[in-house]
Amino acid sequence: MDEIKKTQSCAVHVRRGDLSVYNPAYGYPTPKEYYIKAVNIIHKLHPEVKFFFFSEECNWIKEEIIPNIDSEIKYKICDQNGADRGYLDLYLMSKAEHLIASSGSLARTAKILSTLEGGDIVLDKYDKQIVEHCENVIILNDTILLNGKE
Repeated sequence: MDEIKKTQSCAVHVRRGDLSVYNPAYGYPTPKEYYIKAVNIIHKLHPEVKFFFFSEECNWIKEEIIPNIDSEIKYKICDQNGADRGYLDLYLMSKAEHLIASSGSLARTAKILSTLEGGDIVLDKYDKQIVEHCENVIILNDTILLNGKE
């Protein structure tokens, strides 16, 4: 936790598992291109940021995401908490300055619980609650919004 708090950090939640296939409630899986694009955008906005990846499918991150991001990007794959301790991931993610959300709700909830002001959050789809109540929202795939403006 100290590393997330002491560095300029971005928590990346990669939800896969049950959402790695089409789900009527969530839609199609979030593609790897979304995560790559989101990491690159945050890195361009904040070159010193370190990315902390949270997922139950760390091998997928190692095989699909890491080889496709710039080699200068600093990152850590946080694999110590299983599904039975997802609350620890939520807590750690809430301590990150920036967040990249998946189609699940963990990163969105971390943003709501965060006591940090400012910071960016990248979403894969429009989320009215986050857009209306948070600053610096970036939505990828359909529209890009900064501070609620196109």
